[in-house]
Amino acid sequence: MTSRALISLSTCMILLILTGCAPEMERQAIEDLDMAGVIGFDQAAGHKYNVTVSVPQPTNEQSDEDKVLSSVVQLPHEMLYRLSARSGKTLSARQVRVILFSEEMARNEGLLTTLLNLYRDPLISNNAYIAVVKGTVHEFMSGGMASKQKSMYLNDLLHPRESTSFSPFTTLRDFIFRVTNEVSDPMVPYLEKHEEIVEISKIGLFREDRLVAFNTLEETRMVEMMRSDKHIPNITVDLDLEGSSQQYLLLDFVRSRMKTTVKGSLDKATIHMKLMEQGAVQDFQDGLDLEDPADINKLERESEKHIKQDVHRLIQKYNRLSIDPAGIGRYIRAEFRGDWTREKWRKSMQDAEYNIDVRVRIRNTGTMR
Repeated sequence: MTSRALISLSTCMILLILTGCAPEMERQAIEDLDMAGVIGFDQAAGHKYNVTVSVPQPTNEQSDEDKVLSSVVQLPHEMLYRLSARSGKTLSARQVRVILFSEEMARNEGLLTTLLNLYRDPLISNNAYIAVVKGTVHEFMSGGMASKQKSMYLNDLLHPRESTSFSPFTTLRDFIFRVTNEVSDPMVPYLEKHEEIVEISKIGLFREDRLVAFNTLEETRMVEMMRSDKHIPNITVDLDLEGSSQQYLLLDFVRSRMKTTVKGSLDKATIHMKLMEQGAVQDFQDGLDLEDPADINKLERESEKHIKQDVHRLIQKYNRLSIDPAGIGRYIRAEFRGDWTREKWRKSMQDAEYNIDVRVRIRNTGTMR
């Protein structure tokens, strides 16, 4: 046997002996883990975070109320080992479903740095929902809620449902995408707590990753109508009918289509937006005969005028704030080649001319029995 072969054989034997003697790491059982369901971030002094975590408890425990822990950390993942020392179990982020931020942090510091750290963690779901809360997250989570199982309660509240489809329900993936795509800005639900009841009171508007203003829920319905072709929840229309007092109409749009085209140059674009809505009358105050085609036509024209005015007003509001929650920038980007920057995108939207065409067709007025 040559000396080289002898050396190789000796090396293999030594490695085999060493690895055979190495202690085997015991995999932790799920009973030994505290699975965080909600993680929340507040600003703290010295560029630190005050992190609050809500941990669901097994139903066979003495209390099924979520355990709430908090700690001041320099980096988001520090919370795992700092809070594990207080919990009695190892804290895991594998079941995080909701990520909360205080309004102060969303306005002053922005969310991108924190969310990118969480986004890079393969154990944290990219479908975790994001929300901004009034006050501090610590106070929000430490107080009582309508359900003792706070993690499940907040996850259900932020989960998309037909009756609340006005909300953007922004996930971790959605937020990162909208901040980095340079053609749209994020929207995030804003939560307020009244005694123990939590509600989505309005929608936060962001310029890149910082909170700058709010939409009402009614305004956000219009934005969702502008953003995509999908079922839109009920919209209340303020009617201005000649010869009658102020009337209100509640429409349920069963079909919504949006077509946007851009003409002209990047410096002076003309944006044509055509909204085609088909709906049914849900509620209506007395004043018109819903069996009369002429009166139905009046309702359609008034609804078109109402929606057109609201869309114009929202576009003016967003241009003043230099934001684009409706994602109109993606249509501008698709038409013009060359270098593209955030500054060009925002200036092009502010300088553009907008032509808005709305078509409403009422297909159903209910059944008389």
